[in-house]
Amino acid sequence: MGSCVNALVMALFVLLLTLLVPAWAVWKSSGAFWSGASSAWLGYLCRERGELLTALALRDEAYSALDGKGLEVADVLAQLALERLGGLAGEW
Repeated sequence: MGSCVNALVMALFVLLLTLLVPAWAVWKSSGAFWSGASSAWLGYLCRERGELLTALALRDEAYSALDGKGLEVADVLAQLALERLGGLAGEW
């Protein structure tokens, strides 16, 4: 019984290594399709965050000027920016 369990544990360990080592090698390779994704994603987030902050500044200006149409436009711009940032517009 003990040798059967040991053999099973060893087989599972070898299987795990067989699957994890190639997966790790592919994940860490420089030619992977996602290798430049982090900087592009950060650029996208910075741009969209800037759009959101611009929309909020426009909303503040429209609120100060008591401009109802400007508030509507700024709200739509802010909602679109939130949607692009991750679907938070439902909480808006």
